[in-house]
Formats: sequence, structure tokens, C-alpha cells
Amino acid sequence: KMEEVGFMFFKADKKIHKFYFKDILFIEGSGNYVKIHSEKEKPLLVLEKLSDLIKKLPQQDFFRVHKSYIVNLQKIRQVEGNRIRLENADVPISATYKQDFERFLMRNK
Repeated sequence: KMEEVGFMFFKADKKIHKFYFKDILFIEGSGNYVKIHSEKEKPLLVLEKLSDLIKKLPQQDFFRVHKSYIVNLQKIRQVEGNRIRLENADVPISATYKQDFERFLMRNK
């Protein structure tokens, strides 16, 4: 299982990049691509759908909060209204996912 490994490989720009889950801040989807934002690297554009990627990520660490965003739960600093503040970025929470996300937060306080 992926979460036991602690990392994942992504193919982009004719190379294979290794990302540790703990370094990923959030993942932004756009059509058939995702942009992986991490603490250590510049964002990496990967040919993969967000809906496929969410199935491969460890569920205890990653949460889909918007049709275009998955956040690393470990990196959340605060949640205010419809925004999640991460270490150096803000990510929106959409109405569709807000209820699930709030339920999740209440279970884990």
C-alpha cells in the first residue's frame, strides 16, 4: 500500500520525480493535469486526473476540498470560512466538499 511507502513517483518532463507525501502541500487539478505543490520543489505539472490521483494517495493524509484541490491535512495551519491556510498558500474549499471536510475536522479535533 502507498501510505506504508511514504512516497510516490510522478512522471513529468521526460523524468520520473519522487515526492514524499510529507513534503506535498497541496495538489491542484486542471483538466487532465495536476500540479503538485511541495515544500521542497517548484510545482510539478503531471499528466494525471485529480480524480484518479486521490484514489492513490494515503486517505489519512490527503483530503479533497474542492473539485480542483487536494490538501495535505498535515500542512493545514488554519481554516477560515471557505479557505484553508497552508504553510505558504491558501486553498479554497468549495460548497460541494465543505460539509465532508467539516465533518472530518470535527472527528479529528
